[in-house]
Amino acid sequence: MRFLLDTDHISILQQKAGNDFETLTSHIRSHARTEIGLSIISFHEQVMGCHTFLTRASYPRNWNGATACSDAC
Repeated sequence: MRFLLDTDHISILQQKAGNDFETLTSHIRSHARTEIGLSIISFHEQVMGCHTFLTRASYPRNWNGATACSDAC
């Protein structure tokens, strides 16, 4: 691994649009997959952010937590 993406990079990739996304994906595509990595710390921060989002949400009767988290986080 040559490049380590942090939580901000992951957030940009999750947006799937915009100048930052286009720039980042262009840089990522110019390298082999084996050169790009993510840390467990970034994964943990993503999970905690999703958890915070869910605990602050108001829940309708037909709420599906798995779908809400994957859509929002």
